[in-house]
Amino acid sequence: MKHIVALLIKYTAITAVLLMVLGIFQGISIPRVLLISLFLTGAAYLIGDLFILPKYGNMIATMADFGLSFFGIWLLTSLFTNLDATRNIGLSSFLAALIIGGMEIFFHIYMKRLV
Repeated sequence: MKHIVALLIKYTAITAVLLMVLGIFQGISIPRVLLISLFLTGAAYLIGDLFILPKYGNMIATMADFGLSFFGIWLLTSLFTNLDATRNIGLSSFLAALIIGGMEIFFHIYMKRLV
């Protein structure tokens, strides 16, 4: 049950960030943002929160989550949307990953204490 609550918190936070960055600045539809958030949440939770965080600590897990978010958002946005090459998805991915990375610091504290 604790993992379900943690996943919902993480999914909600990532979705909020991606709705702001991808939805508003890139004009990506809400269903696609929700799909990108779902894949990103699953991968980040398994890799960053369950594997890296317990072994290496908050700082390394946050850096890993930043990298995973950046490349994940870039890749998933390229796969699931029809954006042309003139849109700078790299900058949007970096901005979203930076915000998600800042959020992850606090989420990792929550994970270490309660999950």
